[in-house]
Amino acid sequence: MGLDQGEDEESVFLTPRRQLGVLVRQRDLGRRRALGADRPTIITLVVTRTLIAATLGALAGTAAAVVITTSSGVRAPTGFIGAVAVLALLTAAIDAIPPAAIAAYRDPVAVLRTP
Repeated sequence: MGLDQGEDEESVFLTPRRQLGVLVRQRDLGRRRALGADRPTIITLVVTRTLIAATLGALAGTAAAVVITTSSGVRAPTGFIGAVAVLALLTAAIDAIPPAAIAAYRDPVAVLRTP
């Protein structure tokens, strides 16, 4: 059981959660498509919403890391903490693209007809 397995477990958990978030807002996205929003706009909307939440999480995580490392007497390099935050944002953006693409390429009429 190495570090890679833990990362895989997190990825397995986060991707279905993002897909669930897109499915919950499926009618809203279908309505936008029916009113004329093009596919890249839908993808951009989903990725932007994901990045807003990821940015808040990265800021909270960075603040917690600074407080914990400072209180323990060990100072982590600022560049490392910043790089981890950027990597978290990049991972969130890449992870949001598949569910966004699925939502963008669904037929808006079929989405609006579902109860």
